[in-house]
Amino acid sequence: MSRRRVSKKVHTTAMAPVVEASLPEIAQTSAIFKLPDETFLEILSYFPVFAFRYDFNSSGLQVVWGQTFLPGEYAQRFHALRAITQACRTLRRKFLSWLWERVEACVAPGRAAWYISLGNKLESKCHILLKNPPLATHVRVMSVTITRYRMDTILPAFANCLHSLPNLHTLELCHVHHEMSTKLKRVFEGVKIPSIRTFVLPTTAHHMLGSCPNVEDVTCNVGDGSQILGTIASKCPKVERISGTCPSSAVLKRLAKKNPNMREFSFIRGGASPDILLLGSFKRLAVIEFQLRLAVGKDPPAQRISAAKKILEASEYDGIKVVKCRVVRFIPHKHSFGMPQYVGVENLDTVVA
Repeated sequence: MSRRRVSKKVHTTAMAPVVEASLPEIAQTSAIFKLPDETFLEILSYFPVFAFRYDFNSSGLQVVWGQTFLPGEYAQRFHALRAITQACRTLRRKFLSWLWERVEACVAPGRAAWYISLGNKLESKCHILLKNPPLATHVRVMSVTITRYRMDTILPAFANCLHSLPNLHTLELCHVHHEMSTKLKRVFEGVKIPSIRTFVLPTTAHHMLGSCPNVEDVTCNVGDGSQILGTIASKCPKVERISGTCPSSAVLKRLAKKNPNMREFSFIRGGASPDILLLGSFKRLAVIEFQLRLAVGKDPPAQRISAAKKILEASEYDGIKVVKCRVVRFIPHKHSFGMPQYVGVENLDTVVA
């Protein structure tokens, strides 16, 4: 008897919007209606969301925002809010904006065909927002994973969706396939997303950054960020904070001319002393950060920190100025080819008068 072949097709549940008129109405005397918004916001703050962290790995200190995708528990906030908005009309009106203020297409329940699940989820949410402008006004933060799955269909929908979100201020790309650069350039050419102020992206997605002329805060989460820095210098004059990059001397000189209002600069691998000195061209720096990987007992490079302090002392910025040093500590392996043992992260900050 031949064995029955098991289909590998991934089935996803469509997230169709609920019609408010179909929901019941609950008496306003219920205790839940007497709770202030601050109480609900405090409860929501305990749900995990796409968050910054430093990762220990053999290549040194990396700025990451999760893995290729985030595990299922990161969907708890969305599912809780969605359930509440489907309880009754009054609760729907109260919680709908919180449900849609964060749009995430970077959470998968497991590793099996995760790229199909996330691709379908991104396409579904983009279509819902494009067809429902009132919902689109609620969106403030969007966190997504971009793969090659059906990219000819999904990427244009994604670009149109971003353009239609008037209040979107933060875009976070958890992961972008390394072969997507040319396709992203084609799809986003001519697209403008003026509302975005904060952008987290891998180097592969640097062409998308050119669509955000008003971006102020840029973090590279994969790669050295060299192409991101080039895009900032040519198309993003309002950038004030850069993190997660390894800038060359030539790039720093370009940025000093094109982005004179730079307020904070973070070096992912510490920055060589000549590069640190070039930061003196930025007249309003408030924060210089080094992200280092050092063996236990080894001191941070005093020469770099001293140079950074002198630059900030000469800065025209009139607020608090800080030299930050984030150090990943490790114990070297007894063999040179062995993996070190990571033991923790130290935050060493120096306030400059």
